[in-house]
Amino acid sequence: MKAPQRPQRIGLMAPLSGVLVPLESVPDPVFAQKMVGDGVSIDPTSDELLSPLTGKVTQLHSSGHATTITADNGLQVLLHIGLDTVLLRGEGFMPLVKEGDAVATGTPLIRFDPIAVGATATSLLTQMVIANGDLVTRYVAAKGLVVAGTDVALYVELVGSMEDKDTASATGAIFSDEITLPNPAGLHARPAAVVAVEAKKFKSEIRLLRGDASANAKSVVAIMGLATKFGDKLRVEARGPDAAEAASTVARLLGEGSGEKPGDAPAPAAAVKVGVMIEVPAAALIAEPLAREVDFFSIGTNDLTQYTLAMDRGHPQLAKQADALHPAVLRLIGMTVDGAHKHGKWVGICGGCVSSYRTRRASTRPH
Repeated sequence: MKAPQRPQRIGLMAPLSGVLVPLESVPDPVFAQKMVGDGVSIDPTSDELLSPLTGKVTQLHSSGHATTITADNGLQVLLHIGLDTVLLRGEGFMPLVKEGDAVATGTPLIRFDPIAVGATATSLLTQMVIANGDLVTRYVAAKGLVVAGTDVALYVELVGSMEDKDTASATGAIFSDEITLPNPAGLHARPAAVVAVEAKKFKSEIRLLRGDASANAKSVVAIMGLATKFGDKLRVEARGPDAAEAASTVARLLGEGSGEKPGDAPAPAAAVKVGVMIEVPAAALIAEPLAREVDFFSIGTNDLTQYTLAMDRGHPQLAKQADALHPAVLRLIGMTVDGAHKHGKWVGICGGCVSSYRTRRASTRPH
């Protein structure tokens, strides 16, 4: 009698430092309902995504926000930085690897700018999920704070290896009519998961065709790897006992946007305006070149006064001598305003003498 096979337990290291969040709490139904796969989410405090295990980079999205690492045993780990980050079209992301690269646990995969991405994306919550969950028998997620590349964020138990099941019948393939993809950002994680869930309801083998390229419609990773974009022409191929129904159903789903209608697709938030506080003489002296790089200035008169006059405004004897209307302070304010106006940037003032400045200067905004 053959002894039962013992489950293989694999520890996946945290790809980012931060706080672990239950996947069910992620404000995106495709991830929260585990349509992409089961796993964990991380609210990150680091900005470099590390490989959670040894394997190969089998998928790297063109926008640089998501990648898949496949281990030798076939386990597919999908890493997705933020929510709706596909709409950034690569802005704020710097891939450090390419598809086909072999990686070790802890290898840097993607570097991202948390300020730029966080200002535009719906959330910075980063998901680590198992794309081929039929290989996994049990998930054990860690809790609390984790350090990237040091702490295990998720244990998975699996038995055996992935085996391709031949569900196709001896009959020929069924092809759908051509579909024009309506998704603004192509088949990224959310619509890809919707397609895969629907395709798995059929026994037939189902593939998405785009020119000479094709992808297994039952695999989120494979669909994302097809790297589709808005307006692409696709067809559905199905082989098996329910091929006709499968091809028709999946084609209709694709044509309808795979649960993501163009009008419903989240648009990137307006860009955050970046400004500089002018609180030290050095900043005022280089106001003109600084104005080329920012959207506005805000002059902090209290600190600018104390640093210009070398008088601590908190000192009981010196505070009364810290005159914000001193000619040196006013000259620095004037330099700041002139430098900003030269580049069409506006200037704001805060501090205890705002009203005085408004009477002494016509305006701090460009005319």
